[in-house]
Amino acid sequence: RMSRGLGDVYKRQVVINYFGGNTAAQSVFAYYCYPKDASVDKIKEATKHACVIFPNAHGNSLGNYSGVAVNLKYINEAGNFPQEDPERIPANTKIGFLIWNNGWKNTKANGNMFYSTKSLNSDKISHTAIFAAKNKAGERVNVITMEDWKNDNDYNTLLL
Repeated sequence: RMSRGLGDVYKRQVVINYFGGNTAAQSVFAYYCYPKDASVDKIKEATKHACVIFPNAHGNSLGNYSGVAVNLKYINEAGNFPQEDPERIPANTKIGFLIWNNGWKNTKANGNMFYSTKSLNSDKISHTAIFAAKNKAGERVNVITMEDWKNDNDYNTLLL
């Protein structure tokens, strides 16, 4: 959703809906915000302030929650939510996603952290697929899928 902000700067509200998923892992799913023109180092810094959306994204844990919506808040460079209008993402801000394979039960990442920002992944491949679709009201939406393994490539871990 887009709305007019002060000074003709567009800000948007971003809502993530959980549709389903199928994984054997108990993975943590989170998001991070960074400037559109950020360097890889700046994006890495932004991931340190990632906000968890689903602490255990295993199908058995979320199976009854299909359709649950989460309103994302802007995370500034200091890792804080702004006091004023935190649910409006400023213009020229990108949102990245991460999935920590088995992060719910394993406190060490051990190379099992995968990002929607391909350059941050140790295997240098994308662990995110995005599809354009229309909802029942005919509005354009993006469907995001995530992969939390290095070798099965089915991209059905999370469907958002």
